Amino acid sequence: MARSTVISALDRLVADGTATRRQGSGTFVNAPAVPGHRERFEVLMAQTELARAAGVEIDTDLLESSPEAADHATAQALAVEPGTSVLRITRVVSRDGRPCAVLENRLSPVHPMPPAEELVPLVAAHGSLLATMLALGEPVCSGYARIDPVVVTPDGREGRLLSLDEPAPALRITETQYCTRGGPLTHNVDLVMPWAWPVSLQRTLSASRAAPPTALPPRGRGREDLN
Repeated sequence: MARSTVISALDRLVADGTATRRQGSGTFVNAPAVPGHRERFEVLMAQTELARAAGVEIDTDLLESSPEAADHATAQALAVEPGTSVLRITRVVSRDGRPCAVLENRLSPVHPMPPAEELVPLVAAHGSLLATMLALGEPVCSGYARIDPVVVTPDGREGRLLSLDEPAPALRITETQYCTRGGPLTHNVDLVMPWAWPVSLQRTLSASRAAPPTALPPRGRGREDLN
């Protein structure tokens, strides 16, 4: 490889912050920057943790916990028969005293968990079911989430929990979390208002599709065109 090509490639790495050049020592790869709450949505975190990572002060009220018959969507997510009894935990999250999210967790009856009278106080103490399961040493491994834009009406259950006076847009985040053995642990349906807390996602091209680096022009010639 020509020396000029290597120099141009290193110039590019230094210019975009990937590497640092130190006089007399060499060129070093920088540690990847993780700015604040960015790069969080693709990490398995509870919605309440996402809010706090974004610097948003929230309050969480445990509304209710009760067994219910699994509907088709819950049964399919938790790999049980429709009508199977599952524990549902419902919480309402508020920002500045204003309800901004409704979080509902449904637990797999197949995976052994503490009884409801023990589990629910732990969820209240830890702030989320995910944090509680991790504290209990549950083998949580991954989650698969779907995000859909919806309109919440004030006469519906969620609209009443959010104290809405008129229809409002929101995000419905439906997620199933899995254990290390591959089986489902929980099926969560969260309704989050768009002003609740910032949500962002960083995406990159796969290595197989990424374009090769383009050599920078020689110093002092045409670099202003890249700005």
